[in-house]
Amino acid sequence: MKGIILAAGVGSRLKPFSHSRPKHILPLANRPIICYAIDTLREAGISEIAIVSSKNNISYLEQACSEFNYKVNFILQENQLGTGDALKSALDFIGSDDALVYLGDNLFENSISVMIDDLNFDGGTEAALAVKWVDNPEDYGVVVVEGGTVREIVEKPRHFIGNLAVCGIFCLKNRLLRRIGELSPSVRGEYELTQLIELAIESGNRVTAIEFDGWWNDAGTPKALIKANNDILKNLKYLQNGELTNSNIIGDVHIEQGALVRNSIIRGPCHISSNAVIENAEIGPNVSVGEYAVIECGIVTDSIVDSHTKIMLNNNSLSDSVVGKSASILISRSSDREKLAQRRNFQVVLGDHSSFTSNG
Repeated sequence: MKGIILAAGVGSRLKPFSHSRPKHILPLANRPIICYAIDTLREAGISEIAIVSSKNNISYLEQACSEFNYKVNFILQENQLGTGDALKSALDFIGSDDALVYLGDNLFENSISVMIDDLNFDGGTEAALAVKWVDNPEDYGVVVVEGGTVREIVEKPRHFIGNLAVCGIFCLKNRLLRRIGELSPSVRGEYELTQLIELAIESGNRVTAIEFDGWWNDAGTPKALIKANNDILKNLKYLQNGELTNSNIIGDVHIEQGALVRNSIIRGPCHISSNAVIENAEIGPNVSVGEYAVIECGIVTDSIVDSHTKIMLNNNSLSDSVVGKSASILISRSSDREKLAQRRNFQVVLGDHSSFTSNG
């Protein structure tokens, strides 16, 4: 079985970050999202993996995979005509094998090997879909399942039909893949991967739904990024390779070599990259700090701080924030005595190479 990761999307819901780089290389616990996708496929036993991407994204993805020593294949999708068209671009790579198709901005707690097992167990099964129970099915593509078999997929249903959302992994038999040329443009003018599933259902072939009970995140918005970062940090293992001076570590904290922590408290889970500087601050829980980032004089919780960023809080706090690469935050010390006595909390979504200033 071959693994296909689709990573050509523009990430419109992740602006301002997607203005400067693809969403698939945004960091979670200081590793690009695309690395988690590759790990998920490898842990399921898939060694031959290709990433399908656009001409705007592909060089960024190649660089990110190279920096983290991931050797995979890259396939260019000439025109962004939907997920079905992206998969069609990978048919030569897939050859006569079956394929596991993974939407590259999705993250899973569970192993996905059960999907491969399901497809291989029953020779009559054409496809297996990953699904997850959600409280807001109206925001997703939803499957109608009878006896473990998918009967219908409805995109963002107006009326309640169930709570099982399609969540970004499709395990497909080769005989179904070869029918991709039968697809027609959808109402959006795109060729959709779900159309291929519908084609299998309409032909009377069996499509199964595999429900995952662990966390799932599509990392499609800043809020979802923070949630995904928090989920990944929960599995962090303690490591202390930095330089600590008059500082305390509480819980599972990962501090890389070259990081400097002075007169500070680090509360796990928390990941601090190499050469970051934390001074006179409280960091965590649920914070990742990128390499060469600097945080001084304040409290940071539940946030992503990317590399080469400087944050000066002057005894204020930052929470539930995503701060891009090479950005800066300066909260000036207030001259107002009443304000000076009160700590203010800031929530910021700040793009790469941007700055935010405020009077404390």
